[in-house]
Amino acid sequence: MHSTTEPLTTGPSTTEFSTTELSTTKHLTTEPSTTERLTTEPSTTESSSTESSTTEPLTTEPSTIEPPTTEPSTTEGSTTMSSTTEPLTTRPSTTEFSTTEPSTTKPLTTVPSTTERLTTEPSTTVLLTTKTLTTELSTTELSTMAVSICMSGYRLCPKTTNICVPGVWFCDGMHDCPDGEDETEDAGCYCLENELRCGITICMDEAKFCDGYPFDCKIPFNYDETGPLCEEYCDPPVPLSNGWQTSPTVKRYENGTQFTFQCNDGYTLIYPVPLVCLNGELVNNQPNCYLKCSKPIAVENGEWTGEAVIEHGDSVSVTCNDGYTLQPPTPIEYTCNDGIFDPSESDGESFSTNSGKQCRDINECENGENDCDVNAICTNNVGSYTCACNEGFSGDGMTCSDINECNGDFECSEFADCVNTIGSYDCKCRENYGGDGKYCYELLYFAYGESAGDSSLLASSENNFKTIGDYVSRPFSPATGIAFGRQFLSNCYFTQNGNFVLQDNDAVVVTYPRPPLNGFVSSDQLNIISPFWSKGYLISDDINDVFYQEYTDEGNSFFADALVTLNKIYTSTIPSDFAPSWALKVTWYQISQFPSDPNLEYVSILK
Repeated sequence: MHSTTEPLTTGPSTTEFSTTELSTTKHLTTEPSTTERLTTEPSTTESSSTESSTTEPLTTEPSTIEPPTTEPSTTEGSTTMSSTTEPLTTRPSTTEFSTTEPSTTKPLTTVPSTTERLTTEPSTTVLLTTKTLTTELSTTELSTMAVSICMSGYRLCPKTTNICVPGVWFCDGMHDCPDGEDETEDAGCYCLENELRCGITICMDEAKFCDGYPFDCKIPFNYDETGPLCEEYCDPPVPLSNGWQTSPTVKRYENGTQFTFQCNDGYTLIYPVPLVCLNGELVNNQPNCYLKCSKPIAVENGEWTGEAVIEHGDSVSVTCNDGYTLQPPTPIEYTCNDGIFDPSESDGESFSTNSGKQCRDINECENGENDCDVNAICTNNVGSYTCACNEGFSGDGMTCSDINECNGDFECSEFADCVNTIGSYDCKCRENYGGDGKYCYELLYFAYGESAGDSSLLASSENNFKTIGDYVSRPFSPATGIAFGRQFLSNCYFTQNGNFVLQDNDAVVVTYPRPPLNGFVSSDQLNIISPFWSKGYLISDDINDVFYQEYTDEGNSFFADALVTLNKIYTSTIPSDFAPSWALKVTWYQISQFPSDPNLEYVSILK
């Protein structure tokens, strides 16, 4: 069992000095004989003030006292020794000064009779000195200077801030400050792993608690046997992963103790209801430290909500800038769950920092989300779109109006009329003209080609003639003959070179590839009708050809149609009672023409 002897305190001694200078006071010192201390209260000195005088300072010398001594003796400036010859240490006495004649008061000294130490407090004296007056300021008047008034090697008691004790007395397992303040956690004293604390003061081996031997704890008195640690106490909670317990950590916790915790940097403390020791059990859930999340990697043309670090349990969401759409479109919200973002919807995937989300350009022109006019072209841009009116329309693209090109510049043939259309215009060749309207040519008078019932000079070569490089048709012989000038001729044929040749039955067929080199003379007896006369080449029937058809049936509608056309051309020339009964229609189609070769000879073909 530990000694229960309480510290012995001596009363103040009184010493007076006469001086105009600051005196030097020596300290009475003793050493303890064992591990406990005898404490004396600081000495006090009363002072009176009269006229100023000049005197020498009084200095006391130590004297020797033979042991054993049990009562304090009064000796002028003496030093006392303990009964075990160990030096007795007292803290500096509080000294006050008088401006009267010097007097000497013997200081009160004590010698511990047991194993305790004699201690005194360090003195606190402040002087304001003038020529005529020395004034003392009390410790309480200088409370704001508490830290600076302890002598070197001393510390202030944590709560009773006007008491200084040697620094080595802190955390030494003994009560030196009031209520054991020098042994608390606030004083920087922590229990070892196998120790428990007496209330808030000293630490002792846990085996001394609740062992049936009382009074091991002095403050609170007998705490080791009667305190709550011997009743319904709780064992320490499970150590907090990625954090620590901020409330005092001990081996046993009193009933009603509430625990506090803190997480390491980068973690969020989830602590819905504080953990409490209640009736020997830890009540409520153990707190947890969950890893915080880093804000997701930025999405180009979009952004994530939230700060750089997201607390566990907090949510973030992603949005795209105008003109962009999120892919995949869902989910858009995620919640931080112990360092990982979990999706708010079941179709998403968890991620750490890279969500895989993209903000892609919306093609407003394809999805119809544009305001372009129906007569405008929509052009998709990155993040937007533009509208431009079609050719033939004017406006801003959102509203487009038709332009009447026929009122301005247009490109039609001189033989065509301009016809305005919605957004454009047409060129229509006038009557008796063919073409696309931008190029108009005099219309062929009759329909031609296989669709019109015509034969091909190339395809019908078995009924026609072919010489070197030239095609010539068979002769055609109308029943009434052919009136030409003053003569009636019996037949006619045509060539690929653009000629109708009229002749009698006994005449030979000649190709006539070119006109005579020297021109015609009066002796020439040729009967030729030439729509054109030039060397022409027939390549194939799908490129060019000469189409022809003979009409002999008087009931054929072609005669009536032909007569109407001819009357338009030859106005007032054809007799009104003229009724054709035979006709030969020839169409030269895309015949390539070349300059006539003078070396080409006329070739005669035997019928």
